[in-house]
Amino acid sequence: MKTTFTEQALQMPVARRARLAHMLIQSLDTASDPDAAQQWDAEIARRVDDIHKGRVRGIPSAKVFARLPRR
Repeated sequence: MKTTFTEQALQMPVARRARLAHMLIQSLDTASDPDAAQQWDAEIARRVDDIHKGRVRGIPSAKVFARLPRR
């Protein structure tokens, strides 16, 4: 009986399966939006500029974590 690619992949060691999964996910990310990195860079620059010009203020991490539900 011939095994499928999925069955073969599931027999791989954990580290190798993790690398394969990572590569597959990356291939989906780049295929969906080839300009995503450039768009994220522009968004980050805009947000940093907003902070530097005082249009927005950050929230201290202690305050943010205090709002999160305990797990």
